[in-house]
Amino acid sequence: MPAPQTQGQGVENSLKAANAVHWNGGHAVGTRFFDALSILLPQGEKFVIHAAQDAAALLKTPGAQVQGLIADEQAHQRAHRLDQRRLQQQQGPAAALVQHIDVVIAPLHHQPLAVRLAWACAFEHLTVLLARRVLRGPNGLTASAAPQARLWRWHCAEEIAHGHVLLALAAQSRIPYGQRVACYLAASMVLATDVARFMGAFLRDDCKTQRVHRVRLVRELCEAAWFGLTNGPALLWGWMRYFAPLRMQLRDRSEPPSPQRPALRLSMRRSKVSARH
Repeated sequence: MPAPQTQGQGVENSLKAANAVHWNGGHAVGTRFFDALSILLPQGEKFVIHAAQDAAALLKTPGAQVQGLIADEQAHQRAHRLDQRRLQQQQGPAAALVQHIDVVIAPLHHQPLAVRLAWACAFEHLTVLLARRVLRGPNGLTASAAPQARLWRWHCAEEIAHGHVLLALAAQSRIPYGQRVACYLAASMVLATDVARFMGAFLRDDCKTQRVHRVRLVRELCEAAWFGLTNGPALLWGWMRYFAPLRMQLRDRSEPPSPQRPALRLSMRRSKVSARH
């Protein structure tokens, strides 16, 4: 008897046959927001995986939670790569945007491990923040069974479930507060500017190829602006919570761990653990 299919495998199989353009309830702006994230996430997940592996190796804490995070991120990366393939088949800007994010992320792989772990924690907090809003609603994500909607609901649930793991590694590593906050501010700026840039590229292509009429696009942008205003306070509060001490953040995450290993401060110099591309 064949092994039962996991939820992640089911999502991947459904994405292989997906070819809808505006899959998010026919809403162009809402669709392109999530499409922009699908361009960004695979390289970000690769970066998070390598930072987690290197930190766990140095701290000698290759526990089940770290391995679970790595397995989750690898599955997310595969699924979003499949979604990228759909976007590239549309003959739009997707291929160029993928190359752009490769160039943006590449220098981070050469940073010292402490810096990479701080960036990885920042990326994880931002994705967990988004995931909580998506699953709580109202979230701008269709309730349909579209493959991309299934992808995002599955991805968000797993992000929340392992959201504490990198924070626990950062707490053990004693990353300085200033460094952690500086990386968070930089990561927030990179994510916000690139999502806006990628959405703009997709929407301009939609207008150029007449997938979306300009009048409809203006109406949808107004609706998106109102959605942002009504959800802005909650998002801002969640964003600001990263400035709290790590112990408070760990307490708020699901299944907060109690590290048993002695703390080991990561060097600001380049780690002996090689950074991988």
